[in-house]
Amino acid sequence: MLGTKFMDCENLPDGRYKSTVRSRTEGEKTIQSKRIVDASGWQCAVLSALGLGQKPDRVGVGIEYEFPIRNHAPNRAVLFVGSTALTGYGWIFPTPDQKLRLGIGVINPDTDLSPRKVMDAFVREGHAERYNIEIPEEYEVNSGIIPSIPYDPKLVFGDVVRTGDAANFATPTVGEGIRIAIEFGRKLGVEITAYLDGDAKALKRYERDAERQFKRDYRYGFMMNQRIARYAPERWDKSVKRLSRLSEREMIALVRSNFTWCTIARTVWLSFLAKFR
Repeated sequence: MLGTKFMDCENLPDGRYKSTVRSRTEGEKTIQSKRIVDASGWQCAVLSALGLGQKPDRVGVGIEYEFPIRNHAPNRAVLFVGSTALTGYGWIFPTPDQKLRLGIGVINPDTDLSPRKVMDAFVREGHAERYNIEIPEEYEVNSGIIPSIPYDPKLVFGDVVRTGDAANFATPTVGEGIRIAIEFGRKLGVEITAYLDGDAKALKRYERDAERQFKRDYRYGFMMNQRIARYAPERWDKSVKRLSRLSEREMIALVRSNFTWCTIARTVWLSFLAKFR
């Protein structure tokens, strides 16, 4: 149902759930169901309403401008950190349809600044020109919020199961979520089908597969997230020099929060060498 807002959910005496939604065209209505998938994003709306969870107290908030690519190289992507995006980072990504996305994300409440204020300062102080980017007078504005909290492996609450940002699937290093949301959304679809066909272990299998993939990587990724969110510009200068020693494969693994034991050992060793020098 498009243009419909989730309002509330409650348990019924017979074990089912009654959800209240509001539509622009039909007004308020109720839906009764035996099972629910909470895909409400960072707000965890269903879990919160049922007392099974709560909104995260730490979130990544981002804003981006989208406009024609013009003279920007279509194969050049940029991540920028430091004084222009403290507690977070900025990005310049070309798209397949010849557009450019210039964005900045910050972590609240690590900073009380909104990403829009940070973006306004970025543009006002001429940083866009440093990257040879000309922002037109008219552009699309995209924004979003993702959780930035430790990973919780519990995804199944009886007949309620969560996925996507409601399950904190976004990577803790750079907040990449859509790829993982699609992958595990498909997995959940397969397991829900199996569950409805009589496989009582299907939903727990989905929960176990997610824990196996995310628990260790996200633990180390969140530790890194908390650490770099406190970096001053001078600390970022040193960190970027260390990052330059990583191979392409290692850099991709870092961005994706893939922390194998080999990657962790190499990171610790490089950190030790840097301090020793």
